[in-house]
Amino acid sequence: MHRDMNTTVVEACAIDVGHANVKYSSRRSMVAGKADIRTGVFPAIAPVMVNGGFQNHNGSKKVDGVAIDIGGMQYYVGKDVRFHATGSELRTVPRNYCETDEYLALLRGALHHIAHDVGAGSAMVIETLVLGLPINTWRQYNKSLAARIEGDHLLGTITSEHPKRLVHVKKVVVIVQPLGALYQYGIATSSDPLPGWTMVLDAGGGTLDWFVSQRLQPNWPRSGAHAKSMLACCYAIADKINPEWKDQADIVGRIDFAVRTKSEYFEVQGVKYPIEQYRPAVDAVLRESVNKMFATVGKSDDLDHILITGGAAGVLHDFLCVNYPHLKTIMVVDADSLFANVKGFQIAAELVYEETR
Repeated sequence: MHRDMNTTVVEACAIDVGHANVKYSSRRSMVAGKADIRTGVFPAIAPVMVNGGFQNHNGSKKVDGVAIDIGGMQYYVGKDVRFHATGSELRTVPRNYCETDEYLALLRGALHHIAHDVGAGSAMVIETLVLGLPINTWRQYNKSLAARIEGDHLLGTITSEHPKRLVHVKKVVVIVQPLGALYQYGIATSSDPLPGWTMVLDAGGGTLDWFVSQRLQPNWPRSGAHAKSMLACCYAIADKINPEWKDQADIVGRIDFAVRTKSEYFEVQGVKYPIEQYRPAVDAVLRESVNKMFATVGKSDDLDHILITGGAAGVLHDFLCVNYPHLKTIMVVDADSLFANVKGFQIAAELVYEETR
C-alpha cells in the first residue's frame, strides 16, 4: 500500500472476534487525567446483504456499519447490524471459526470502527495488530490467521457519504485469549505480574478458556478450552421452550442479557419467562464445561489466584461459589470483564510495536 499525507497511521490496536460479540481497541485517550484504552463492541453477526442492500431514508438515523465484499458475497457488519439482519442468523462455534468468511467480515467491521474512531479518511495503516484465539485452536491456526490478516483490506460502506477505505495491516500477532485478561489485570493494575499460580477463566460466548500461568509463564498442559459457554447456556434455555429460538439472534440476546444481568425474566411476545425456572439447564452446561476444565487442570490446591473474565464472568463466578465454595477466597471477577481481553491485546500490541520500531 502506498502511504501518502492522507494516510492515517495507527501504531497499535487490537481486535477480539468472539462468537457473541466483536471487541476492538483503537488507541489511548485521556479520561480524568488517565490514558485509558479506547474500546468498542458490536454483535458477532455478519448477514449476507440481499435486495440491493440497506437503504437510508430521509429523516432516518444513519446506520453505523460497513459492507464487506468477500468472494463476491456482500456482508453487513457493525454496531447497527440489527437493522440489516433477518433475525435468523445462527451463531455457531466451529473449530475453524477464524478461517470462515464471516470471521473475516467481522474483523474488517472492527477495522471500520477503528478507522472511524481515529478519524481516518480513505487510507489507514496499522503498524501492529494483536488478535486472540481460544487455547484449543491457537496452536493450529495462529500462524495462518496472522498471514491471512496481514496485508490490504478494502472496506466499502453502504452509505454514500462514506467512501471506500483501504486499510493496510503491517504486522499481526495472535495470542491465546485469556492471556489478554492476564496482561490487563496483572500489568495494567500493578507494577508486577501476579505472584504464584494464576488461573484465568475466560467465559466467552462460544468457549470457556482456562489459562494457568506463573508470572505470565504458561503451563500449557494445564491450560485448555471447551466449546460450550454462554451461547450454549442460552440455547439450553431455548431448547426447553422453543428450539427455533436458537436461530433467532434477537431472542438469544434477550435470554443472554437476562441470564448475565440476573434479571427475573426475559420476555417474548408479551410472555414473561422466569430465569430461575431454567437455571438447571444453565447449570448443566456450566457443569460440563467446568468438569472439562478441572479434568485438564487437575488438583486446584496450588492455585493462588483465579481471575474470572469474559461476558459471562458473573454467571460462572456464581456457579463456582455454589459448587466449589472452597475457591471463594481466591476468586476475583474482572471489573471490566467484557473488554479485559481486548485491552490486554492492546497492551501486547503496544509492547510489540515498541520492540520492533
